[in-house]
Amino acid sequence: MRGSAMSSLVFWQNIPSIHQAPLIREVAKLWDGDVWVVAESDVSSGRLRQGWVRPVFSPAKLIVAPSRNERLCLLEQTQNKSDVHVFSGFNAYPETYWTMKQARKTAVLLGVFAEPGRHNDGLRSWLRRLHYILLAAQWRRRLNFLLATGDLGVRWYSMSLFPKNKIFSFGYFVDVQSVVESYSAINNAFTILFVGQLIFRKGVDLLMRALGGLREFTWNLRIVGDGPLRHELGKLACELGINERIVWEGGLANDAVKQVMAASDLLVLPSRYDGWGAVVNEALMAGTPVVVSDACGASELIQNPRLGGVFQAQSVTSLQEALRTQMVKGGIDGLDREYIQTWSKGIHPQTAAQYLHEIILKTETKNIRILAPWRKMY
Repeated sequence: MRGSAMSSLVFWQNIPSIHQAPLIREVAKLWDGDVWVVAESDVSSGRLRQGWVRPVFSPAKLIVAPSRNERLCLLEQTQNKSDVHVFSGFNAYPETYWTMKQARKTAVLLGVFAEPGRHNDGLRSWLRRLHYILLAAQWRRRLNFLLATGDLGVRWYSMSLFPKNKIFSFGYFVDVQSVVESYSAINNAFTILFVGQLIFRKGVDLLMRALGGLREFTWNLRIVGDGPLRHELGKLACELGINERIVWEGGLANDAVKQVMAASDLLVLPSRYDGWGAVVNEALMAGTPVVVSDACGASELIQNPRLGGVFQAQSVTSLQEALRTQMVKGGIDGLDREYIQTWSKGIHPQTAAQYLHEIILKTETKNIRILAPWRKMY
């Protein structure tokens, strides 16, 4: 039986991920056997400068940068048909993919956790699709389950000819934290928040252009984060005549970010593309609605209008209409915040762990469909 005292569960990743640790900790509490996390390398110095730390996976056991011999030794210990191996991505990380090819020779239950390929960048999207179709031809028979990030991922892998009955909607999950609202609204304005790197992919320029056409509303924008486009975005804000409404927070500690979220009326993630977008989870768990582009995996979480809205990626007009809808509603009140926080129990790591456990236990049943918990919460 999967999850019995005789079975092991192994997660193979590129680095010890802060976005997967909350889930794996909770899975390890449910699993009766050993749970391992194997990372190709440690958290990089660059990520450490961004505020990352090596996450804690306990009661799962962490192995960092093992040799191929060490990988083979672990595989030999966990190669029974009752053992489960979950790999991050297909051929994205060389040592992880090498291990995955070794695991396919054994009797283990083999799963993959994967984001979709980008689908909105022209010819590259078609070439990327062809690559994934070739991957499907190689893996469709051996793969037991595929955890695809959001609706975007489910559609991507289905259209890439992976077996639909093996694809499950999944995501990233963040820790539940109690939050004290120490940040207050600016001049009682509708407070909009962006959290992330100031890079082209994140689409902050689109957000600014959309807000430039909404000056009849009393709003302020808080930007948490930094990046190479900081100066260019500052110039754009001046050109649009909205610079005085923007607070450039720069980088903030994680606790401070959550306090800002809990005191904001809306979080916006305007990315041109994002495999997921964990800030969406964080905002919803703080009781703050979200406007997110449909090119983000986490757009899957906006299941009803009380949670926010989804706009067409790269469209300033669509984003502007989504923002207008939220501003017309006005600032979020206590009842709405309480509703969103209650709904967000469906994306707590404990809930996601139970969902993954159910997938693993039932994945060999033909045509089984297991509803993601966030789809049960509305």
